[in-house]
Amino acid sequence: MAEVEEQRDTAQGPGSAPAAGGASGAAGASGAELVGLSVAAEDLEITEQMARDMAAATGVDPDSGELPHTIAAPLTAGVQDALIGDPRLAIDLSRTMHTEQKIEVAAPLQVGGTYSATATVDTVRDAAGGRIIAFSTEVRDRAGGIVQTLRTSLLTPQPEETDTSGEADRP
Repeated sequence: MAEVEEQRDTAQGPGSAPAAGGASGAAGASGAELVGLSVAAEDLEITEQMARDMAAATGVDPDSGELPHTIAAPLTAGVQDALIGDPRLAIDLSRTMHTEQKIEVAAPLQVGGTYSATATVDTVRDAAGGRIIAFSTEVRDRAGGIVQTLRTSLLTPQPEETDTSGEADRP
C-alpha cells in the first residue's frame, strides 16, 4: 500500500507523515507547498506475467531475458497514481496533458526482483494559463540503491477557487 509522505528536502529519503493543518480544499495547495510531497511503496515485484505482458506490448522476445526499461512504468503505477490523485495537487486528469517523460537507468530491473518506489513532486510552475507539475519516481533495489528514475511533467489547469462566502447560493 502506498503511503503519502511529505518531505521538504527531496535529496534525502522519505520524510514524515503530512504536516498537520496542511493545505485543504478543492482549490489545492500553492506550488511551494507541494514541492516535496511524496508517495512511497515497498515490496514491488516484477513477476513473470508482468514481464511477458510487457514483452508482448513492446515486441521484445520474452525468452531473451531482457526487460524493456519501460517495465518500470507498470511497476510504479501505484505510487504515481497515488501522488497524482492527492487532492492537494488538484489535478483534473480529464483536462491534463502529459508533456514529458524520461527514464534514467542505473541498472536493469530483473524478473523476480523486489523494489521500492518513491514518487515526489519536484517543481510546480505557472505556464500556458495553467501549471506544469514535474515529479520524479525513484526505483530502488533491496540495498537502497537507485535502479531507475522516471521523470514526468504534466500540464494541468490552475485549481479552481472555492467560494466559501455563501454568495454563490444567493438568487
